[in-house]
Amino acid sequence: MKKSSIILLALCFLVLLPASNASADIWARGVSETSGWFDAEKDSDNTEDDLLCWAATASNVLAWSGWDAGYLDPALSDPLTNVEDAIFDFMDAEEPLDQRGWMEYAWKFWFDGSEMDDHFTGSSHTGYYSTALFTANYYEDMTGGSDVLGDIDALLQDDYGVGIAVRGNMSHAVTVWGLETDASGDYTGIWLTDSDNNQGGSDPRPNELIKYDVALTGSTWYLQDFYGMDTNYIDEIQALQFNPVPVPGAVLLGMLGLSVAGVKLRKRNA
Repeated sequence: MKKSSIILLALCFLVLLPASNASADIWARGVSETSGWFDAEKDSDNTEDDLLCWAATASNVLAWSGWDAGYLDPALSDPLTNVEDAIFDFMDAEEPLDQRGWMEYAWKFWFDGSEMDDHFTGSSHTGYYSTALFTANYYEDMTGGSDVLGDIDALLQDDYGVGIAVRGNMSHAVTVWGLETDASGDYTGIWLTDSDNNQGGSDPRPNELIKYDVALTGSTWYLQDFYGMDTNYIDEIQALQFNPVPVPGAVLLGMLGLSVAGVKLRKRNA
């Protein structure tokens, strides 16, 4: 048999082979199992932040998303090396009460200084991105259910940072960085950072990304062995989209000494 015929037969055989059974994991933009994610931690000896998991989750997403004006704010401690904890420290300092809340409250406050549902009352912060129309342009809020992991999948692939509420034996907020799928494309795991892990200590605090198996029962997705239990489930999603213009316009203009009329900001491709 001619060599060309052998090569042709080999190519035909490869075409007829079934598709690879390898899983295809989904990650947030720029994130992998070893890098790109953020993990703000509470202070274990600070009773003022026990219930601020929502603010810590919001801080992680701000640090990842390019909306981290803290890089340019001298009021925040050590922002260049530990931006998520610096943002969380700011949130903690501006929130007068240790009370439950939502990521939305922290993001809205960060953007335009809004005080929602009695959070951040009395703060003098007026916002880093007051003209960015946070709620209209960069925010998504979805409920749980059988499609919740599909919704998270779509958000991650659309360049959103995702925080979720976990309920069951607790009421907690954590940050989602990735999803694991099997050969059939079914969801089998979720990668999270949690402000209650490795609490305390001086900055930079220990960071940890943890994968939990997930199981669908009825219309609810349960985290397996989450705090030693299988009864905690994924509820509401709140998400913030990656910033297409990483530096706040007003700050950029001030740094360059240019007038608003003389500057045209180029949008970064998302």
